[in-house]
Amino acid sequence: MDKFGVGDYVVATKWKDGHAHDQFCVGIYNGYFFNGPEKRHLVIDLQGENFRHNGFRRVQRVSINRGEWIIRNFPLIESYADRFKVWHWVRATWKELNRMGK
Repeated sequence: MDKFGVGDYVVATKWKDGHAHDQFCVGIYNGYFFNGPEKRHLVIDLQGENFRHNGFRRVQRVSINRGEWIIRNFPLIESYADRFKVWHWVRATWKELNRMGK
């Protein structure tokens, strides 16, 4: 699910490494802009508001089910931030997610 376009449901992180103590979100992809040579991705909520006006450095498309799981489990993801990056939760098996989350 690496390819994405405007309107896709995505997970986005402020930094490419995806540390859960840095800003990250689940939302709707709304395009990109360049900040110097670096591409920044815009992600909006259901009301059309940007999560981060300076954009995100890394984005990956996710299913609605996975995105909802991540939203429900933000506290769990942040509590494991020193062990797992956000991208771990994007790629984890459903068996692992169901064992650990709500």
